[in-house]
Amino acid sequence: MAQNSTSLNRNFNKQLKKYIKNSNKKGTKAIRGVGLQALKMVMIKSPVDKGTFRGNWNVGIGILDRAIDLDRREPQATSEGKSRLGSIKGGEIINISNALPYAMRLEFDAWSSQATNGMVRITLIELTFWLNAQNRRV
Repeated sequence: MAQNSTSLNRNFNKQLKKYIKNSNKKGTKAIRGVGLQALKMVMIKSPVDKGTFRGNWNVGIGILDRAIDLDRREPQATSEGKSRLGSIKGGEIINISNALPYAMRLEFDAWSSQATNGMVRITLIELTFWLNAQNRRV
């Protein structure tokens, strides 16, 4: 059964709050871990030709990072994302984005046979299941 975006967001938020409350990593450490997991998951789902798209996932804390670096690849993007996540403070919002001009087509138009259902939507669903599994462990 497919979920609409409102119920998916509600379920994600519910699982996230429960994870933060019950995790052995409290508060911002728990959020950093979830943010890094989300970044890794969305990158893995990203189609690869030359690696440019995977390398242009950005983490913004409280802002939407629209930077584009055509030479950056996945390891550097992961490292930079992890570093930015390390600076998050309680209550700040994590934005994971890709500003390449074809990102929306990849997400919504089945523009690549490697990501016919997008990357971000699938990651949100899987991350909700991941959080639920983590919550059952505690």
